Amino acid sequence: MTHRQTGHPHVNPPSNVVALKQPDSPVRGSVHHQQNALPTLADYAWVWHQLQTPRWKHSVVKTTAGNLRRHILSVLGRQPINEITRHDILYFRLVMSQTLGPQGKPLSNDRINHLMVTLNAVLKDASMEFNFLNPAREIPQLSVDKVDVNLFTLAISKVQMHPHGERILSESMVSTKQWAGAVKTASSA
Repeated sequence: MTHRQTGHPHVNPPSNVVALKQPDSPVRGSVHHQQNALPTLADYAWVWHQLQTPRWKHSVVKTTAGNLRRHILSVLGRQPINEITRHDILYFRLVMSQTLGPQGKPLSNDRINHLMVTLNAVLKDASMEFNFLNPAREIPQLSVDKVDVNLFTLAISKVQMHPHGERILSESMVSTKQWAGAVKTASSA
């Protein structure tokens, strides 16, 4: 497959995957198999990825291909798609929790949850196409620590006079939540 055909040279699927569904294919997933056997997760995932590509921005195409290649398919890719169990998915999640990321730290729960979203999307489409229950359908996400984000902060400048007549300028950052509390306290006093 050339750059012109996909528009994304770095995300081409393996050569045994046909880009679009063939009407006379023995399996509706457009991957050539023997005797109506269902495709492996790897085979189906690359077809799924190509079918989703027109909907996504280039960065999403690239990121999803990397997630498939580097993480999901390296663990589950050889299994027939309809034989993947809930246990297999939980095992995948465990392996990802022990996988080191680029900085040498284990993958975060948030990162693992993003991988699970991709895996669930592939399995959901396959389960609808091949009529089996999606084994990832009720696996809860890993907990993620919430970050307290103060979108709006105010810089408060305060000018004080030093005993020797010099001006001292001090600044402090105050969140809008703190500011609102201080204003409310000051107005009720």
